[in-house]
Amino acid sequence: MTVGAQNIRITPHFKYCSHFIEMKDGVKLAIDLFLPKKIKKEIPTVLFLTRYVRSFEPKDIIGFVGPIFGQIKRNEIVHYIKNGYAVIIVDVRGTGASFGSRKMEFSPQEVEDGAQILDWIVAQSWSNGKVGTTGISYLGTTAEFILTTNHPALQACVPRSSIFDLYGDIVLPGGIRHGKFVEVWRDTTRALDTNDFGHINPILKMISKGPKMIGNKGNKEKDYEQAQNEHKENFDIFEGLFEIENRDDINPKVGHTVDTFSIHNHIEKIQSSETPIFRIGGWYDGALGNSLLKGFQKTNNTVLARIGPWDHGPAQNVSPFVFSNKLNYDVLTEITDFFDLNLKENTKKAAPKKTLWYYTMGEEKWHKTHCWPPSNVKNETWFLSQNLSITKSAEKAKPFQTSQKIDETLGTGGGSRWNSLTIKYRYKRKIGYFDRHKQAPRMMNFISEIFNKPFTITGHPFVEIMVKSDAKDLQLFAYLEEILPDGKIRYITEGMIRGTHRKTNAENQFDLPIPNRTFKKEDRQDWEPNTFYPIHFDLFAISYQVQKGSRIKIAFAGADIDHFHLLENEMNATAFTIKSDESFISKLVLPVI
Repeated sequence: MTVGAQNIRITPHFKYCSHFIEMKDGVKLAIDLFLPKKIKKEIPTVLFLTRYVRSFEPKDIIGFVGPIFGQIKRNEIVHYIKNGYAVIIVDVRGTGASFGSRKMEFSPQEVEDGAQILDWIVAQSWSNGKVGTTGISYLGTTAEFILTTNHPALQACVPRSSIFDLYGDIVLPGGIRHGKFVEVWRDTTRALDTNDFGHINPILKMISKGPKMIGNKGNKEKDYEQAQNEHKENFDIFEGLFEIENRDDINPKVGHTVDTFSIHNHIEKIQSSETPIFRIGGWYDGALGNSLLKGFQKTNNTVLARIGPWDHGPAQNVSPFVFSNKLNYDVLTEITDFFDLNLKENTKKAAPKKTLWYYTMGEEKWHKTHCWPPSNVKNETWFLSQNLSITKSAEKAKPFQTSQKIDETLGTGGGSRWNSLTIKYRYKRKIGYFDRHKQAPRMMNFISEIFNKPFTITGHPFVEIMVKSDAKDLQLFAYLEEILPDGKIRYITEGMIRGTHRKTNAENQFDLPIPNRTFKKEDRQDWEPNTFYPIHFDLFAISYQVQKGSRIKIAFAGADIDHFHLLENEMNATAFTIKSDESFISKLVLPVI
């Protein structure tokens, strides 16, 4: 049912209007509909389900003909329109100009709302009955979640920078609370939900009244006021973060675990949709590069994936080997090609072979593989040794024991992969690591000899170490870095683990060559102060060419205060010690081509 429709308005590139679509429970969702100016035949639709306001209402003094666009930019909408698509952007329940409230992000109700939106689309006279979903971040995740409805209209899905494993790749990577991001994200979405745009963008506050309202002048302000009052009941995700430590902890306000709202927990339904998926992500996109690879491995209807030298979006090229952040990839053309193949009539469809394109930084080249990791990757073991050295020779590896005081003020800085995840969290709107000389003296650093030829790391590095702390737990961060011939230190990748989550199991949950752990409460293990324990954990996947004349370094730290919360009281260590001896040899394992 459509209610409160506004008149169709025409711009140089498209015509558009706004509607409410009423859900079965009576909640009205706001949509923007964009159509080509001339429609000669039925056309497919590109659907966005957004948490971040579909568009904004310009103030009367501005004189805009069209809307002020939100996260989905005008150029993307125009691109799809020019290629023969309708575009629909929906304020999901409890956001923007839509009514209702949010009991949790990615809720089952939100997914069901998406299915009802699809019903509405296929009933329109201009629709050919085929819909593709896409979007970045939250929108990329909702684009995939709607596959669980198995709606027959949904014929293509392109999640970008999406979340496949909510616990492991956003909320608690390595079991460590990713609190700084969650707080920024909560503050941003709360500002959007309460029309406090000054927190997000002062210019937007100057030119906009708020989310684009729907209906006639006499009632649209009243409708929006009512919708905004309902938004006050929205779930506080930052507050909820402190209710969980383990993957199977039930949040008392929600009544579910975090996995209930995670894509990976719905794989069977996603695969049963048989909808082709094309995943797009970046190596330095928080931990979401791992989400892309998990999705590639675990869903047989993922037919295409591309992971590049990018941050979140992708928005920027962040390869340390280039001098410009300009994106080196025509993302919209490749998405449209994928949609054309699956959504347009009379398109010849060849049975696709599952393909992953990955970019190797340093080499600055794309490579293609049909499996992950690529078949030509071999694991090489590098031994940690005395005098904080790394050697490839087991015979040369010497026993050692070395301690490091934990600097609680240490962080990876404001331009790290973690700052990529939302625009308000970016450092001067750019992502990129500076020379890491300042961090080096505050960490425990193991350094290799100089390499006389380049070599490529492609896959998931991991470490196996014997470690202890002076508390009842330990948060340990590991950074793989390259020391250049001129002495500069360049970040490659990182990983982290909480000591009480150290237990691994045989089940390979995500079909990746990494140490597997459940992060469930029953698998938590006590961590006694001043007692050595073996820990085996992975670093985030990467494809990176180490240069001739360089050395590699693996550095350990007990804090990244810029992004992760410290433990409290007796759980919070002030120092840690790593050792290696005949009973346990501490090592770094690199996937090398």
